[in-house]
Amino acid sequence: MMEDQGLERTVDLARYPLASRTFRERCRLELDHEGALVLPGFMLAPAVNDALSQSLAREGDAFFCTKSHNVFLLSPDPDLHSEHPRNREVSSSKGILADDQIDPRSPLRALYDAPTFRDFLRSVTGANGALHPYADSLASVNVHVQRAGQELGWHFDNSSFAATVMLRPATIGGLFQYSPGTNRDAADERGVMEAVTRCLDGDAPVRTLTPGPGDLTIFRGRRALHRVTPTGDLSVARIIAVLAYNEEPDRRLSSTARMTFFGRLE
Repeated sequence: MMEDQGLERTVDLARYPLASRTFRERCRLELDHEGALVLPGFMLAPAVNDALSQSLAREGDAFFCTKSHNVFLLSPDPDLHSEHPRNREVSSSKGILADDQIDPRSPLRALYDAPTFRDFLRSVTGANGALHPYADSLASVNVHVQRAGQELGWHFDNSSFAATVMLRPATIGGLFQYSPGTNRDAADERGVMEAVTRCLDGDAPVRTLTPGPGDLTIFRGRRALHRVTPTGDLSVARIIAVLAYNEEPDRRLSSTARMTFFGRLE
C-alpha cells in the first residue's frame, strides 16, 4: 500500500512479519498474559539513529517541568479525604516534544501512520475497529526526554494502550515499572482504590522492563499503574517515543493532562 512506503526502512519486517496472523496471535497471547509486550530490535538501527538525532536537535524545544499530580491525571476531589488515591500526589519531572513538534519526515511518523502497523496493533490489543489518533495536536506522537534526576510518577494512561519505541535508554536508572492488578476500569472500584493505595505505599508487586534502542513495547496503560524511576545523576538522558492511539475517533486528552505534560492546551 502507498501509505506503507518507508515501513521496510523503519521496521525489521524479516524478524517481525506484522501482517502474519500467526505472529500477531503469538504477540496477543504474550500481551494478555504479561500485560506488556517487548519486541527487541523492532525499529532498524538507521531509523533509530535518525529519530534520535531529530529528537536531540529539538530537545531545547521540549516542555520541561516538574509537576505534582494524582495517578488519574485528574483534578483533586475536595469531597474525598486527603489520603484517597484521587487526592494523593506524585511528582513527574521530564521534557516532552509534542506531536506538532515531530518532524513530518521522522521514522516515528512513518511508523505511526502505517496502516499495516496500526492493523498489527489492533489485532494484538484486541481493539474494536480501527485505531485513531488523538483529536488534539499534542498527544499522538511524543518524544519523552528524561534528564538526570528526572522521573515519571505513578499514573494511568488515558488511552487503552500505548506503543513506545526506545531511542536511548538511561545509563543509570530510568526504569519502566508497572503494578499488575491496578486496572482503573475494573468493576470493583473499591478494590482498584485499595490496589492503587498499596502501590503508592510501596506494598504492591512491581514488574520492571528494560527495553534497549529500537525495542517496541506495547503496554495497556489504563489497566496498570506505571512509572519511570528517577534517572541517575550521572546518566545520559533517557529518550523514548510514545505512539498513542484510541479506539474512538475525536478523543483528546483532558485539559488537566495536557497542561501537566505539555504546558499548553493546543
